[in-house]
Amino acid sequence: MQCKCGSEAFQKFGTYLREGVKIQRFKCKSCGDVFSDTSARPLLNLRVPFDQALRVVGLLVEGMGIRAASRVTGLHQQTVLNILETVGAKCASLLDRRVRGVSGAVIECDELYSYVGCRPENASRSDPNRGDIFGFVATDRNTKLIVSFLLGKRTKANAVDFIQDLRGRVTGAPQISTDGLNHYCAPRTGAIRQVFGNDVTYGIEIKTLSSDEGMPGRYTPAKVTGVRRIKCIGNPESRTIGTSRIERLNLSMRHFNKRFARATPCYSKKIENHRHAFALFAAHFNFCRCHSSLKNGVARTPATASGLTDRPWTIEELLKAE
Repeated sequence: MQCKCGSEAFQKFGTYLREGVKIQRFKCKSCGDVFSDTSARPLLNLRVPFDQALRVVGLLVEGMGIRAASRVTGLHQQTVLNILETVGAKCASLLDRRVRGVSGAVIECDELYSYVGCRPENASRSDPNRGDIFGFVATDRNTKLIVSFLLGKRTKANAVDFIQDLRGRVTGAPQISTDGLNHYCAPRTGAIRQVFGNDVTYGIEIKTLSSDEGMPGRYTPAKVTGVRRIKCIGNPESRTIGTSRIERLNLSMRHFNKRFARATPCYSKKIENHRHAFALFAAHFNFCRCHSSLKNGVARTPATASGLTDRPWTIEELLKAE
């Protein structure tokens, strides 16, 4: 056990009772910070009873917003946000440690649009944390595992950081598919070529959309009139070049994460909470949510199918995992 400043020099500093359990407090001799024995409290210094925190997390991962979760549980909105922040940080750390060494991966990458703070047209162009924020996401086509993600502006620098993080989580020479975004597929300067070099097989899928102006309804999606698959690096299998799995994952993200639902007031007001919510969704999706296409006679999660765990986890096990 150590203080958040990294020091292991501390002294006892009283106790308090929580849910009938006596919890030891400590005071750091280096920075003077007071903290509790986290072995008795799996959610760090969050003073909400664990069963209530568990209930809040269960509601959030099923697509309920902060205000709705507050009304259902009777907790204050700020308390629900505190739970999200604590759990989101824990899930981000868990994903960073556990999702490593993914082998035989057939990766699909895409970006998921959302906005933070205000609509893009009302945001300052110089503020990187407000306006349109894209979720760069990579998933394994076969196991549905969310291998890597990054939230930020859709810039070349973020695309390179995203692919570098992906490179550190997969082994061998994976196959990667993306859409035609130039940040990925530029012949000499694209992120895939920069990070992987020739140690990858890479293809892009470009969809041609109709430009029928007579289509009714503002939100009616354009029709796909054609698809081209282009081999960019190596010799990827044409039938596995595509982004259909990652686009289906985008649908799950919008369904189970209220902050990504379109045309609602549930958008994130701060980029930090946006990232916490996404980390919670990704950890729950990987380790807890059984995927119907992975059954094979027994319920399996993406992490189980990838060999990262031997069985599906409960939400309680997710929150207590080290």
